[in-house]
Amino acid sequence: MRFLISGVCRKSCLALSLVVVSIACVMKADSKPKWPLMIAHRGAGDRDGRKPEASKAAYSNAVATACDVVKLDVQRTRDGVIVMSHDPTLKRNMGWDVNIIDLDYAEIFEKGRYFGPGHKPGGPERIVRLDEALAIVKKIPQFWVDFKYFDPEFAENLLKCFDEAGIDHGRIMVATFSKPALGYFKEHHPQIRRISHINWRELPEGGYSGGNMKAGKSATRAELLQSIVDHCAKFDLYGVNMPMAATTDEDVAFLHAHGAKWVSFYFIQNAEDARTRFKAGADAYVTDYVSKVREGLSAL
Repeated sequence: MRFLISGVCRKSCLALSLVVVSIACVMKADSKPKWPLMIAHRGAGDRDGRKPEASKAAYSNAVATACDVVKLDVQRTRDGVIVMSHDPTLKRNMGWDVNIIDLDYAEIFEKGRYFGPGHKPGGPERIVRLDEALAIVKKIPQFWVDFKYFDPEFAENLLKCFDEAGIDHGRIMVATFSKPALGYFKEHHPQIRRISHINWRELPEGGYSGGNMKAGKSATRAELLQSIVDHCAKFDLYGVNMPMAATTDEDVAFLHAHGAKWVSFYFIQNAEDARTRFKAGADAYVTDYVSKVREGLSAL
């Protein structure tokens, strides 16, 4: 009898163990790593001129990569038209050393051409208006709007463009270095999430500068991180966009622990960086190469 009971117990324990192992295996098989969101930088343009940054070809490429977020750098022309450009001038991308804000849209459209393949002048792509960009990318889930120039009228006209495109404000994030932009949206459009770009550097003599420290002030790393936390609190930020090379895994954990709902890296440009920085726990990667970075993550 004792032997029978003992045998039954052993069989029961074995069966229970097999069930536990089976459940664990199923959970492991079904669980997938939380991949960072892919942010198409400047519309997923390339570096050879076939799809210049912030061009129609670049925004179409962003759609083709099935990115999660597209970054929209916005400028204003003299006559108030919102156009897509990272730089305030047309020199780097068109070879035309003029300020966008000093020209009317019609003149830029007529005379301006992006460099084509091989960085040759007079390529087929022209400057893109915001409404044209939104018509291409409107099905991408989320939008990063980066104000390179800011005034309140500009901000309100930009939101009208999104409204006319049928895009809900919940899909917009204002991601910028501009403190006036962050402050304006906190006060007048608090439902729109705000992301602050952060930059810092290590000083040759020791310490750090940048972050949200006063210009010229050297700080310890702890002081630097605290200044970013204070910056987040001041503007009620959703999160921060951090330089990948300068930001450690511990920095990301610290910022998350102190209220940042979002910590993204700029820039992740290859499969190796995508894999090696995955364990940092960043919420998103800003990249010019969405497909390459996604391939790197798929190997995890």
